[in-house]
Amino acid sequence: MQNETLTRVRGVQSARALPRDQSPGEVVSALADTLHDFIARNDRAIDDINSRLAANTVGGARRGDSDTPGSVRAAQESFGRFAKTGMAPKAAMQTDDDSKGGYLVQPELEKTITRRQADLSPMRRLARVQTTTSGEYQIPLADGGVDSGWVGERQARPETDGATLAMLTITAHEIYANPAITQKMLDDAVVDIGAYLSDEITLAFDEKEGDAFVNGNGVNKPRGFLQYPTATDLDATRARGTLQFRQTAASGAIAPDDLLSLLYDLRAGYRAGSVWLMNSATAGVVRKLKDADGNHIWSLASTPGELPMLLGYPVEIDEGMPAVAAGAFPVAFGNFQRGYIVVDRLGIRVLRDDLTNKPYVHFYTTKRVGGAVHDDNAIKLLKIKA
Repeated sequence: MQNETLTRVRGVQSARALPRDQSPGEVVSALADTLHDFIARNDRAIDDINSRLAANTVGGARRGDSDTPGSVRAAQESFGRFAKTGMAPKAAMQTDDDSKGGYLVQPELEKTITRRQADLSPMRRLARVQTTTSGEYQIPLADGGVDSGWVGERQARPETDGATLAMLTITAHEIYANPAITQKMLDDAVVDIGAYLSDEITLAFDEKEGDAFVNGNGVNKPRGFLQYPTATDLDATRARGTLQFRQTAASGAIAPDDLLSLLYDLRAGYRAGSVWLMNSATAGVVRKLKDADGNHIWSLASTPGELPMLLGYPVEIDEGMPAVAAGAFPVAFGNFQRGYIVVDRLGIRVLRDDLTNKPYVHFYTTKRVGGAVHDDNAIKLLKIKA
């Protein structure tokens, strides 16, 4: 009878029959030979993989590496060819609806457009962004946590209440842009048409989406956080989907203490990563405020590109926020990453129309996006007293 030693380490499958009278040193030597064979095979496999990757390199970027400058540029050039001629690579011509058809923007260019939107829109940058391949995105929410209790050593342990779950469903609504270019401009190729159109689409979508994430009523558009019910009740006492607000002490004005109180209305667990949100006019008002010692509560950014600070937290400017007025909510403070979610359905589609409005060629562009408050404890509002 023989002993059998089986070595299996990430691809090593080598069974070697060893005589019963083989010494321990000989067993170790046999195992070492097996491992040496595996290493040699593994090195050859790695060399082969590297060779394949090198063969797939185009312009310094691997195929499928969709975030590289070369792949983005190629996608933009393909989009430009479609804009000029109406023809596109067969792989790019897709349809979500057979009655409409259209040019489905390549993933590389779609990522670039979405990323630039995030640079322009504070809410896209601040909120949690989730992509989906369906028209709806669902998130389970706990209405209450699992209960617990104190007991003595020999007391009975009765069953505790469990959490109850609700489902938040966010619908991705259709948004469109319809930029136009003259046929002569397309023919002369004075500008990079692909880059020009992607710029126009980015700006058009950013303006509408940014406002909807703040003020949208939820009808055929995202529901903005200012469109939710509000109450002065504390966390855990308000109805689900209701945001807490604090009213200013004085009518028609903001005082430093109003902002300080609002800051501490947000519980400590949410304050890390929180920001102030207001428009430029409100920022101009708040920047002048001073504390009891005569010091401004607003701190200017120390270096270009940094955000100003208010009471130790960054200030983001969103022109969709209302101005200071009786009954308005001009200031929000919160952790928007936890409080608000943006849902993007994958796919931006472009229909080229060179017939409806000659000599202009229109590029009817659509995408689908939704938005909703995810955690109503994460965003607090300041209301101006009438």
